Amino acid sequence: AVTAVTVQTHAAVERIEQMPPELVVAQMKAAFAANQVAAVKIGMLGTAAAIEAVGSVLASNRQASVVLDPVLASTSGRLLLEDDAIGALRRDLMPVCRLVTPNLLELAELTGSAPAPDE
Repeated sequence: AVTAVTVQTHAAVERIEQMPPELVVAQMKAAFAANQVAAVKIGMLGTAAAIEAVGSVLASNRQASVVLDPVLASTSGRLLLEDDAIGALRRDLMPVCRLVTPNLLELAELTGSAPAPDE
């Protein structure tokens, strides 16, 4: 499902347009209804509302293995996840995931700990 559309280059994110959560849910429900979905990979979600919407669909479709790449910021440093959305990631998505693949900074943010040195 498309959760957001970005306008970006390798140097900067110019613009982000979030899809309405109900549109994301409709996309996911259509995919689950039409296909035998074995796996789902989640990337940029942007808002707590999008996270809650995706989490609700996945909670009722537990047959799919879910991989979460918790994209918090772009390579150029622009925040891609609203501040209030970290709690939603922990509460609504991480429990339904088979695998979570944060980088070191994302791991620190998700766990509330200091960032580990990048070696």
